[in-house]
Amino acid sequence: MSDDLVKRLRYGLIEYPKRWSGDTHSDMGGSVDYDKTYALLDEAANRIEALEAKLAKAVGLLEAWIRVATHCTIEEGVCCCGAAMDTHDDPMSCGHLQVDHGAYVARGLVEETNATLAELTGGKDD
Repeated sequence: MSDDLVKRLRYGLIEYPKRWSGDTHSDMGGSVDYDKTYALLDEAANRIEALEAKLAKAVGLLEAWIRVATHCTIEEGVCCCGAAMDTHDDPMSCGHLQVDHGAYVARGLVEETNATLAELTGGKDD
């Protein structure tokens, strides 16, 4: 995901100190504390790696949720209109098809989760 950014940060931590002379540099009219800059770059790279590990775990859990929702029945036994599914009136009498509320909500969550996974993984199956 941000491997390139981490590599660039790590490259900066290795390469730029070779070019630095002295503790500060004032090319831009101000003073730059390279020790603080180095520490900031290192902290940023570490934070990115930690967040990527958490994100990878979250993606795995989302994918597991999709597998459960796809292969299991998720129902409440109550229609979206509030009537019990097992005693619901005939569609011709009540004017709508019976739709279990739990199944309806689960379908929507699966669609949202799939869209989020596609966004997080760039549409690739890892």
